[in-house]
Amino acid sequence: MFVEMLEYKTYELGKFLVKADKFFPSTKQCSSCKEKREMELSERVYECEHCGLVLDRDLNAALNLEEYGKNNWRELVVEL
Repeated sequence: MFVEMLEYKTYELGKFLVKADKFFPSTKQCSSCKEKREMELSERVYECEHCGLVLDRDLNAALNLEEYGKNNWRELVVEL
């Protein structure tokens, strides 16, 4: 029901709701270099061993989801 309300509100505002696959690695992927690493749920800071990025885990995931939405919204557009 929550997703239905989000879809309604985004449509009402002329926006799109992009739903990421539940297996999209938003918390395990570096938002800077896209390198992936395993993380325990208790880890609250994302530290990329590849590029050195250090961010709050949730902020890193939000940045990954934002980019996912920007790159995948066109696939969801249908004519009404």
